[in-house]
Amino acid sequence: MTITYSAKRALGRAIPSISPGVNTTKYGFPIQIDSPHESWKKVLEDIMPKFQEVGWLDGMVSMKISNDCVIGDDNIGNYTERTISIEHDAVHYEGVGYSVLELSKKSILIHEMVHHAHLHHVGFSNKDGTLTDEEEKHLSKYVSVYSTSNQIEAVAEIGAGIVMGYQFPDCVHDIYEKYDGPTKAYDIQQVR
Repeated sequence: MTITYSAKRALGRAIPSISPGVNTTKYGFPIQIDSPHESWKKVLEDIMPKFQEVGWLDGMVSMKISNDCVIGDDNIGNYTERTISIEHDAVHYEGVGYSVLELSKKSILIHEMVHHAHLHHVGFSNKDGTLTDEEEKHLSKYVSVYSTSNQIEAVAEIGAGIVMGYQFPDCVHDIYEKYDGPTKAYDIQQVR
């Protein structure tokens, strides 16, 4: 992706590039990428400056994209203690129809970053809070089955959808607001 001069000026410094197979701290925290497909590099270079611009990278401890990530429970991404881990082979899960949202490297990264913004910046603490039956109905219809897991996954899935430019009905935005979804998602919303 080519970043415009005005975007570089808005960020206040040159946009760093990420090289595969190299550890980098160009965003202020270590990013370990173990020989990713070229598409992982593109995803990171596309979305990281947007996260940086809205302050979502503040407080991050590390990010790792690797086949060494042991996440468990058939998850392909994880956010724990200000660290994001994503299985390099998440590429094999792309297009799997588990949700209304597309499952892609980009949506996985955004989902995990929304967790960071929600838990670290907003300070949401009810990690395992249950959803109402009505909320679950709306989420499974308009967002994803996974978003019905609990309040924190609902926010991460809705936030990922917002950033990726999905248009949700008001009932979904109401759920996002009710559980303190990070409003900066609207600032980096992309046009679909």
